[in-house]
Amino acid sequence: MKKTLLYTALVLGLFPVGYANAGSVNACTTDNTPGLCWGCKLQEPTSGFFSSSGGWRLACTTPGFDGEDYHVSKEIDDCVENREGTMGHGRGATQSCQNFTLEGNELHADCRNGQGEYLHTSIDISRYFEWPSFWTISCVE
Repeated sequence: MKKTLLYTALVLGLFPVGYANAGSVNACTTDNTPGLCWGCKLQEPTSGFFSSSGGWRLACTTPGFDGEDYHVSKEIDDCVENREGTMGHGRGATQSCQNFTLEGNELHADCRNGQGEYLHTSIDISRYFEWPSFWTISCVE
């Protein structure tokens, strides 16, 4: 029995389990070429008397099962965090980052570190947002 468990552990170790990466064909991009998740733009938060959009959002175009294109969005906070002045995978970046801009596929911001200083940082959105299915954008873990 112990040998079986040992061999199983060794064999499973040969098959790495990892996160999705930028090579994903479902990656969201700012490219204007129709694909799975394309034409992404940055949307600023809005608020009004009757409604609010929440936080900063990445808005992209995705295909529907009916062949039509749909406009969907995902809050930046759902997929990106601030780690000591550097954006990374996680949640809540907009709580301590400001001045968001999108240039090509690079999302830029100034993020506060532990000393209270704001550092300029950027990420490639194709490594953080993807199109898993119709009408939605998900986070790349």
